[in-house]
Amino acid sequence: MDHQDRPERSQPRSSQPRGESILSRLTVLSRVQATRYRGEVPYVVVSIRSPGHPIARLKPDPLRVARINLAFYDTTPEWEELSSDPVAAMTAEDAQRLARFLVRYWERCAVIVHCKFGVSRSAGVVAGLLDACSVDASSYENPPYEPNAHVRRMTRESVSPYVASGALVPLFR
Repeated sequence: MDHQDRPERSQPRSSQPRGESILSRLTVLSRVQATRYRGEVPYVVVSIRSPGHPIARLKPDPLRVARINLAFYDTTPEWEELSSDPVAAMTAEDAQRLARFLVRYWERCAVIVHCKFGVSRSAGVVAGLLDACSVDASSYENPPYEPNAHVRRMTRESVSPYVASGALVPLFR
């Protein structure tokens, strides 16, 4: 286990009602919003930054259960093929780490996803997660969101096997 994937404190049991909607448990934020965020229920953070940039410093919060730090640029492999100076897009390894992290905390916690502006990479993660769960992602397909298509596809493909196996279900029990 990567040290960044470790729980920040003991894992609380969810106090959420049975059958709660997946949409009510997902939040997309900018980096600035994430640094100021205080939860009302137990939550985990998916923190996305560009490689070489510092990890976001989140305020201490007793309701934050865990955090995963991912580093990749807001790009796609197709776009980078056209570049004379390509940069790193989300990798299959990033997507698998993300999927394992989500499954680990899924039924117990809300999920906060942030990137620099809270528009593309983080919206791509949430839209891909919703796609994998066969839930309408249209609320993350319109302004202010512009989900990164590659991040969305990678997230969907890495999460889908967990949905198919029943390890991750769209509605909380």
